Amino acid sequence: MAKCSKCGSRPDFQPRVSINSDEILQQLRSSVGFRDQAHITSFLHDAEKDLDDYDTEIARLEMAISILKRKRAHLEGHITACRSLLSPIRRLPWEILTLVFLLLCGEPSTWQDFLRRELPAFQLSRVCASWRGVALNTPTIWSNVPFHLAFSRKAFDGSFIRLCLQRSSQVPLDVTVWNVGADNDRYAIFDRILRPTSHRWRSLVLYDGTGCIEIETLWSPITDLTSLEHLEVNIHTLITALDASPAFRQTPRLRCLHLDLERPPEISVSTAPLQAFPWAQLTTLRLVWMNYPHQFDIVRACVHLTKLELFMDREYTNVDLPSHDGTDFVTLDHLNDLKFEIGCSDGDELHPLLIEVFSRMITPALKSLAVSCSRPDIEWFIDHKFYKCWPLDVFSEFARRSRWIPDPAFSSQIGIACLRSIKLIGDERAAKEPLVYKSLMELEKFGLRVEVF
Repeated sequence: MAKCSKCGSRPDFQPRVSINSDEILQQLRSSVGFRDQAHITSFLHDAEKDLDDYDTEIARLEMAISILKRKRAHLEGHITACRSLLSPIRRLPWEILTLVFLLLCGEPSTWQDFLRRELPAFQLSRVCASWRGVALNTPTIWSNVPFHLAFSRKAFDGSFIRLCLQRSSQVPLDVTVWNVGADNDRYAIFDRILRPTSHRWRSLVLYDGTGCIEIETLWSPITDLTSLEHLEVNIHTLITALDASPAFRQTPRLRCLHLDLERPPEISVSTAPLQAFPWAQLTTLRLVWMNYPHQFDIVRACVHLTKLELFMDREYTNVDLPSHDGTDFVTLDHLNDLKFEIGCSDGDELHPLLIEVFSRMITPALKSLAVSCSRPDIEWFIDHKFYKCWPLDVFSEFARRSRWIPDPAFSSQIGIACLRSIKLIGDERAAKEPLVYKSLMELEKFGLRVEVF
C-alpha cells in the first residue's frame, strides 16, 4: 500500500473486509460446508492483513502524537523561560539583590540548620548564572564558617572551609565551632586552616562537647583576636580560654557577650582569670541560666551596657532574696534595653528574679523593658495579694530610684531621661482577660501611662 511521501500516512488505506456480525451469527448457527470453508479462509487472510495495516497505522499515529507531545513540552518550557524574563526579581538592580543575599546569609545558623541543609550562599550560587555572579562578588555571604571537631560531614571538611575562606576574600568572619576539645583528626584541620584566620574573626561561637584534647591545647596558639566583636561561650570555656591565650584578654572591638552560666564555678569577676576580661567595653550582654545573686557582679563590671538580657533558671527560687539594705546597687547609666526571659515557667520562678533585679539595679536611661514568659501562671498576675504576683512595690522603688517617674525636683532640667509610658502588646487571650495586667495598670498612680493592646 502506497504511503504519503511527506507524512508517511496511507491515504488509500481501506479495510479489505467488512464486518457483518449478523451474517457471522447466522453462519455459526448452521453447519459449514467445504465451499464455505474456502470463503472463510479467504476472509481470514484479508482480515489478518487489515490487522497488520491497523497496527502500522496506530504505530504511526502514536509516533506522531509522541512527537507532538515532545514539541508541546519543549514549547511549554520555552514559554516558562520567556515568562521568567518578565519576573520582577530579574529587574532588581544588583545592589538590591546583594542586600537580599546579605539579609539571608547574614545571621549565623544553628547546628540543626547545618545538618539539614547547605549554607545559604551555596544554594544561592546555584540558582542561575546571574545569581552566581552576584554571590561570587559578595564576599560577606561566605563569611559564616561552621566547623565541627567531631563530625566529618562534607559541609565541614577541609575543602569546604577553604572554599568559604577563599570566596570570603578578606572580610570579617563569623566562626562557629562545635565540640570544642574533641580528640580526632579534625583538630589538625582546625589548626591548619581556621586558626591562622583568627585576626579576621568578627564573631566566635563555641559549643562545647566531651573530648579528650585539652581546651588549652586548642586555643593557646591563638594570638590575634583584634577584630572580634561578638563572643558566645559558656563560663567554663571562657575561663580556660583566658588562661590559655592572652588574645582573649586583648579584644579591643568586643562589644557583645553571650555567656552561658549553667553550672558556674564559684569564682568572681574580680579574681583571675575573669578579672582580665574586658567587661567594661561591653555594650550588649546576655546571661543564660543566671541562678545566683552573686552573678550580678558580672553585670556590675559591665559599666557601659546599653542592652541586657537575663535568662532565668529555676534554681533562683531556692536562694535567699536580697536584704534591701540600699548599699549594694548596680548602676548602669547607659542601659536603655532590659529583657527578662524564662521558658515554661510560672511565678514561682520569675518572681524571685524580678525582685532580685529590681531591688539591685539603677537604670536612669532605660527605654525598653520586656518580661518574656512562655507559659505564665495567670494567678501571679491577677492576685496582688498572692505571693507570686508582680513585685509592684519593688518595681515602683526601682522606677523611683532610676528617676523614670517625673520628679518635680528635676523636671526643670533639660535632658533628664524619663520613662513616661509602658506599652504591652499581648495575644488574644490577654485582650479577653484584662485582669492579667491589673498590677501593671496600677503604675499609673505613679505617673506612668500604661497601655495594653
